[in-house]
Amino acid sequence: MNGPAFILGNSPWLPVDDLECLRHQFTVGVNRILLAGFTPTVLLWVDGSVYDDDDHGGMIDASDALLVCDKSVWKHEGHIGLKTHVGDMALKRQSTPTTLCVNGSTGCCAARWAVALGCDPVYLVGMEATYAAGQTDFYGTNDRHHPGSTLAVMRKEMTRLRAEHCGKLVAVTCGAMLRKVVSGHAARGQDTLRRDVLGAMATLPAAPCPS
Repeated sequence: MNGPAFILGNSPWLPVDDLECLRHQFTVGVNRILLAGFTPTVLLWVDGSVYDDDDHGGMIDASDALLVCDKSVWKHEGHIGLKTHVGDMALKRQSTPTTLCVNGSTGCCAARWAVALGCDPVYLVGMEATYAAGQTDFYGTNDRHHPGSTLAVMRKEMTRLRAEHCGKLVAVTCGAMLRKVVSGHAARGQDTLRRDVLGAMATLPAAPCPS
């Protein structure tokens, strides 16, 4: 794939009110991004609880997004289950979009995956490794966050990714910045973008989950 990618994390600083400007861009939303009322090009998760908690699985399956997950948490024939590499891997070594590298956070995993797809630049939105006013995420509090480790691990991984690819990964820190960035890129249709993603992973069927 060519062109930019926008990775949508779940931090309390996610500019929810400005996400609509991304309607015609390639977006990879992670975990519970659907709760922001926005449908990304791709929804990506590696933690099975994202699908299992409450009624979120039903929301995921009803989404128009391409549904990409760790194959070990694959639940539905509409999901694209990918094998995972857990642990350190240099960004330049992840040359295939058929593998998810998990080390730090789902947002970091999504950023690596976008680079493997060939996207450049990769914008990081809602990926600030900080809490706000008692909130761990834009939708409230995630009880699975571990204050002593979750943010520290994410910060370490983000520092490493930026050091490996200066300029390719760009942090977007507010809605105004997001709108300005988007204005500099041509609009692209979501159906075309989703076909391009599937083309980049041409060896993978959408179902059943690859073994």
